[in-house]
Amino acid sequence: GQKTADTFNGSAHTHPYKFKSEYENLPPSNTLYVRNLVERVRPNRMIYLLHEVFDQFGRLLDIKVCKRAHIRGQAFICFKELACAMKAKEELNGFLFLGKPLIIEYAKRKSHALMRLDGSYSAMMAKIRQDFLKKEAEEQAERAKGEYEAAVKEVQLVKLEGKEAEERQRKLMKLGVSGKSERPTSVLLLQGAPRDIVQQDMEDLFGQFDGFTQVDEVPGLEGTYIAEFDSLEQAIVVKQAMEGFKFPDQADAVGLSCDFARRPEHWVRTQQRVEARERQAQQAKRGEEGHVLL
Repeated sequence: GQKTADTFNGSAHTHPYKFKSEYENLPPSNTLYVRNLVERVRPNRMIYLLHEVFDQFGRLLDIKVCKRAHIRGQAFICFKELACAMKAKEELNGFLFLGKPLIIEYAKRKSHALMRLDGSYSAMMAKIRQDFLKKEAEEQAERAKGEYEAAVKEVQLVKLEGKEAEERQRKLMKLGVSGKSERPTSVLLLQGAPRDIVQQDMEDLFGQFDGFTQVDEVPGLEGTYIAEFDSLEQAIVVKQAMEGFKFPDQADAVGLSCDFARRPEHWVRTQQRVEARERQAQQAKRGEEGHVLL
């Protein structure tokens, strides 16, 4: 229910006291719940005044005055003897205290002061500590479980990346391209190009460098290209300039990886066919010139 405290001039109290209905039907207790106190009185002064009023009914173990703004005007008064608390409630409920009638109910919980007296306080604190440690252990176990699962996923990812790297290297070797050459060469293995990049884009990009000969996409490996230059010195310059290069809209990516590689076998065969055709053309040209002279 709700009860509205009587007000008087100068009172800081402007709202009705609200309390749960179970306070009205609680069994007798050594601790009394006192409401409708004057809020403008300082806590220490209020404790002194309450002690003067309630001490006449029996020995007091403790008086707690609520200090927070939303619960001010309330106090808990603990008697050593239950009979004393019952008599004080009967005599003082409605008593005019500092111009306002006291509203007194039995408290829902046993006072800590009384628990210290009967020895149950230590058991309560031990249970609180036990519950806290149990909860902390559960949280640590949950965190450890999460860290373990994250570590397992990371290991699986590393294994997967390792398998992908091995598969990439196997394909490169099958195509006659070594991933990283032990010594610098005039051929560069380019990895990490975006999927939407086509060979023409790579030709335009690397064609700006002196000595550029050709660039081909490695079949079966997206974003992987082989570029060739006329000399080793030119390839070194390009490698230094393009290592880590990022294409537009690739700001978060690692960037282009440039490694020395040996010439792909199909390039060698292609070059041999080109040279053979050139020799045949030169021989045919010389034959035509000799025929004219005759």
